[in-house]
Amino acid sequence: LVLKGVYSFYNYEFDEAVDILTNAREEFPDHPGVHLIWAASRWVRAQSTLSIEETYTILDNDLKEINLVYDDLIEKYYYDPTYLLYQGSAIGLKARVTLGRKQWLKTLYHAYKGFIIIEDVADKYPDVIDAQLPIGIIEYYAGISNSMLKWAIKIYGLNASKESGLQKMNLAADQSEWAWIEAKSILS
Repeated sequence: LVLKGVYSFYNYEFDEAVDILTNAREEFPDHPGVHLIWAASRWVRAQSTLSIEETYTILDNDLKEINLVYDDLIEKYYYDPTYLLYQGSAIGLKARVTLGRKQWLKTLYHAYKGFIIIEDVADKYPDVIDAQLPIGIIEYYAGISNSMLKWAIKIYGLNASKESGLQKMNLAADQSEWAWIEAKSILS
């Protein structure tokens, strides 16, 4: 059911995706990705009909809701790093709201907080291939950015190179459980 919602989302059938994912959240509330995918679907759907500020309000409210859900899921499934990955992704997505509102310090805070969780999952659980996509994106964009950003990324122990970023995104595209769709979209 979640995968059906994801396919609807990537086929630009946003109303259907939101409906399916809303049902999936009710039917499978312990699924690690359904809550984040639902919030992203609602945000993208809102972008087609609402003002920018209204879309940020929707995303912000949905992220507050799902972060509470992820707190509970992480406590319940403390042994499964996938929940941490999605929590980190949700926190990182909050940076999109603050970026849109030009709240620079909050943007850096949320991006850093989400990224640290994702990086921790990638380091401790290399078999969670989905974590390679966000790491790869950051490495790739750092690799094509100015030297100051490259230097900052290297402080965090990442390889600020296009090649390393592309390698990680390709790994996610070829082997990840859920991130492969987004990875293929980005790579194309």
